[in-house]
Amino acid sequence: MTDADDRLALRHLVDSYAAGCDRKDVDILRSCFVDGATNTVHWLDRDATTMTAPDDLERIPTGLARYDQTFHFVGNHRVELAGDEATGDVYCFAHHLTGKNDFVMAIRYEDHYVRTSDGWRIATRDLHLLWTANETVN
Repeated sequence: MTDADDRLALRHLVDSYAAGCDRKDVDILRSCFVDGATNTVHWLDRDATTMTAPDDLERIPTGLARYDQTFHFVGNHRVELAGDEATGDVYCFAHHLTGKNDFVMAIRYEDHYVRTSDGWRIATRDLHLLWTANETVN
């Protein structure tokens, strides 16, 4: 694979994670992580929580099920490649709609990726919640 191929595959990986969240599809989410990977959420107002792949990832679609709809918009994705490993930062606005209320989360993911026989996967993901906002939508 070329450097460009790796970067494209890693972007597809982070986009797949967002799609798994929005579809509330644990199988998509599990396909994004290596077994034993950790996904840690660093909250603004409480202690961090950590999930371990594959089994704990069910907590993501279960938690998102309380919303009528979610929309994770992935923006910047910066990657540093080092052979079969990589690190990256991903920026995301995650919209969580209930009726006309949109709870928006500004998120920065700090990721460590590994290349496997099945392609690039997340080995560790640290979700840093930067700020939140409440909006009204039509």
